[in-house]
Amino acid sequence: MLTTELNNVLKLGARCVRLAKGLACLKDTCQSWYQGHHRLANYSSQMYIEEYLDKEENSVYKTGVLQQETGAGLWTSFPVVTSLEQFEAEPISLDALRRAQTLPHKHNVHRRLVAKSKSMSRSFLENKRLAREELFAQRTLRKVRPRKLEQFATDLCLIAHGIRSACLVDTFAVQDPINLFSHVLANLRLKSATFADVVHWYDPSSLQSFIVNSRILQAFARKLLDDNAAVTYVLLDAFPTLLNSTPTTVLDIICVMNADMLESQANVSFSFVDGLTQDNLVPLAATLIGYPVAYVPISANQTSFLSGQPLDVYEAMVVPATSCTSSSPSSNRSHTLLKFSCPCLLAETNPELFPERVTRRLQSQFRQSLSSIGSSLLVHHHVEVMDRVAL
Repeated sequence: MLTTELNNVLKLGARCVRLAKGLACLKDTCQSWYQGHHRLANYSSQMYIEEYLDKEENSVYKTGVLQQETGAGLWTSFPVVTSLEQFEAEPISLDALRRAQTLPHKHNVHRRLVAKSKSMSRSFLENKRLAREELFAQRTLRKVRPRKLEQFATDLCLIAHGIRSACLVDTFAVQDPINLFSHVLANLRLKSATFADVVHWYDPSSLQSFIVNSRILQAFARKLLDDNAAVTYVLLDAFPTLLNSTPTTVLDIICVMNADMLESQANVSFSFVDGLTQDNLVPLAATLIGYPVAYVPISANQTSFLSGQPLDVYEAMVVPATSCTSSSPSSNRSHTLLKFSCPCLLAETNPELFPERVTRRLQSQFRQSLSSIGSSLLVHHHVEVMDRVAL
């Protein structure tokens, strides 16, 4: 009897010890949860994500999705970079920067990606400085306003970095453009390999000059052949109408351009065949520059264009990020990348010309390339009626 009661007392004591240990463990768990919750509330979500990935690295890398707790106690899933190799292969973009924040800190991926993006941004600013110095050093450009040379230097670098394929030199005029631009581009090639694909094209009929990225133009030519919707061509008849495909003359001229540049890769200046008329040159210029909508005059002698017709007018502007530091005040100004129009009447019957769709198309086209130099695209749209549209 005594032995049985003694055993019961011992068992009860053992239970009390286990209960005490359980309470102590519960206390430690509560303290850890409180400290972790307090840390989560005070630190950034990036630290929380990195700590979470350190614990759950395998599952996250397998699924490529990370679940993060929101303030409301709910869970939301979002994609992450699934491997260091994927990060290395991806183009630099703001989206890639955000995704890289979810990688384990031990890989230092986010730090390396930020450094690479900043390096590309510094490279753009450095090349712009080189272009600006080269332009200001030309005696034939001394009477050109500095602001116009600054704008052209920016366009030159946007083309060199592959952000746009070409631009029309319309900020100033010179007597001997072939000699001037050959000299400028040859010197820039010696100073920076970024300018290796930049060439000058001159049209003797209109006396106009284009600065072109030969590599980008070759890729764009293939796109024009494969995709009729790459550019929307508008025939400027009494009532504007849409063309079903790229005008044959435009394709032929671009193919000749690419052939000439491949044959003479050391050249920095080329010339179009003499005799191009406005019904060929206007859509060609719009295509080279990268307008989503290109006008096609009905003849070489047409003089009136879209008089009194409401137009959707778009201005796409490059806006530098505030993180891009520079001692030059002008480096923080916005820069007009494209400015074009489209008859409102066509937008009413063609969904691809809705202002919202055109704006999204521009944003999608330039978002990744501009983010690589620390900039973004701002698109302004308004409706305007003009007495005559200059082409």
